[in-house]
Amino acid sequence: LLPNAYADGVDAAEFRRYTESVLRNKKKAHAMSMRVLLKSASDGGIELDHENANAWLGAINDIRLALGVRLKVEERSHDELELLAPDDPLRGVYAVYSWLGWLQESLLQALMDDSANEVN
Repeated sequence: LLPNAYADGVDAAEFRRYTESVLRNKKKAHAMSMRVLLKSASDGGIELDHENANAWLGAINDIRLALGVRLKVEERSHDELELLAPDDPLRGVYAVYSWLGWLQESLLQALMDDSANEVN
């Protein structure tokens, strides 16, 4: 969940030294927020307020970042990932990565629609 911010190892280490503990705590808080709400959902439905929605966006982003590193999305095109063989273990990873992207977009759209309604 904490890929290097810079390709250069020295620059990456220096950046990490100043940011890692804050990033770890933030990622942990996002994950815990998501976990608590998922565990408390008795009927399978979850309602998110703005604070929880933002935490979920952070958690989804963190998961997609980790999956993206595993998929090497910087080196591979979307078309290449779409054509992974059915028996390729990364095919399932890519399916989750794509679904989370859709979920993230849907949540952002709902938040934007909600904010637009509040302004009107």
